[in-house]
Amino acid sequence: MPRSLRGGDEARVDRRFEAWWDGFTRRAGHADPYETAHRLRGKLRRTRVSERSEFLRDLWEVLLRQRREYGIALFLLDTVTDPAGLHELAARLSPLPELQSSDEEAHLADLIRLLAAAGEPALLPPVREYLLERAMSRDWVSVPWALWPHQKELFAQAWQRYLRESQPDDWNGTPVVRSFLAEPDAVRIVRSQVASEHPEHWHVLRAALIDEASHVRWLSREQRASLDRAVR
Repeated sequence: MPRSLRGGDEARVDRRFEAWWDGFTRRAGHADPYETAHRLRGKLRRTRVSERSEFLRDLWEVLLRQRREYGIALFLLDTVTDPAGLHELAARLSPLPELQSSDEEAHLADLIRLLAAAGEPALLPPVREYLLERAMSRDWVSVPWALWPHQKELFAQAWQRYLRESQPDDWNGTPVVRSFLAEPDAVRIVRSQVASEHPEHWHVLRAALIDEASHVRWLSREQRASLDRAVR
């Protein structure tokens, strides 16, 4: 039977899986992603251990590349106990599609955030594509902090892009700015990435940080002093 192919080759799914999937989707009808994932977990439990990895590879291929069912994939992640399974998922996220529905965009952001937080370089290609190349959805801002502090360079590149492509009115006085207040090291990293190439972006962010810090009461004296040093 043909197996899924890697790289730029056309991916193929086992014919037995295709037949099973057609029947499964007919029986599932219009079930929501959580219910569909629940049914798939039952199928995985009934699948022989020796065949489970192959089945899961074909399932990721269909869910992630063919159907863009990110919610189902997300709710299935608790079945992935082998690190290789997460690598299979990451490999099949790319290439990412154009912007999807709001629900699927939220689920995709969750998947990308989990890969970013894992701290493993092999899982980063779809994270990098999502943050630096693909059009930004409203859920984009929830992802970069999953890289901190283990992937500082990509973290800074992501925020550099955000500052370049968004308008200050989009993030002034929002959680985007507040998230930096207690992380002066993150401010310094972003500053080093942005200030030399786009000083105007840094000046806007700096002003927003100073203004936001003047309105919040939860920063300690030490935190305020560290932030002051970071924005000088």
